Amino acid sequence: MIEVCQDRGDKEGKAFWEWVLVVLDCGGHEFMSDEEDATVIDECNAKARPGKQILTLPWRDPYFVKLFTFIDVTTGIEDMIFGPRGLTPLQQICVDEVSTKDLPSKLLKTFFSEEYLSRLSQPQKHTLKIAKEDFPLRAYDGYI
Repeated sequence: MIEVCQDRGDKEGKAFWEWVLVVLDCGGHEFMSDEEDATVIDECNAKARPGKQILTLPWRDPYFVKLFTFIDVTTGIEDMIFGPRGLTPLQQICVDEVSTKDLPSKLLKTFFSEEYLSRLSQPQKHTLKIAKEDFPLRAYDGYI
């Protein structure tokens, strides 16, 4: 999308997608969704095929849940424009099941849900080693 925005002369869009890369870099692997293998029924032909269930991360700030949904939708639009490349990706289904993966440590405070943090004790918060710095958030309407 950075390249698309650059080709269109869309400086704001390019800056936004560069910011998304910074979000992903700052969050690292621990910030990514937790997935489990699943069997998905294809609605077109009612056949079962492998897929992935995306589990809920209760600690992640809702802003980032929406942002990653936006990124996934944009990736789908990008594939429609440029055509899919490589292997067909597994279908992903978001579920309400809560992830049991270990809580990440050393993430910026901005990445955590305030509600989730408010339920933790001081020793639990200390264990997370939450960085005090804030991460600048951006509006992301209109960047596709």
